[in-house]
Amino acid sequence: MSTSLTRRVQSYRSEKDKLIDKIVRRLNEQQRKFYAGFYAPLGGWGRYFKARRQDGELQVYDWERWYDAPLDTKFCDHNGREIT
Repeated sequence: MSTSLTRRVQSYRSEKDKLIDKIVRRLNEQQRKFYAGFYAPLGGWGRYFKARRQDGELQVYDWERWYDAPLDTKFCDHNGREIT
């Protein structure tokens, strides 16, 4: 796909998709940098290791299954600091 066509396709993405992609990128960068996972209170605090956008929703992975995560979820690093 040409660069100009790629830019046009990306400009049609919704703001929600852009936000999810930003969150996914930051969470996965955190994992790659420290190899310590990230934490979130999804039905109790849990440790997660991957993030993705699937069918327009944010999902995180704990080595067993993928969980849907609301966009307002506060993710923390291994020291308890919020990942922003």
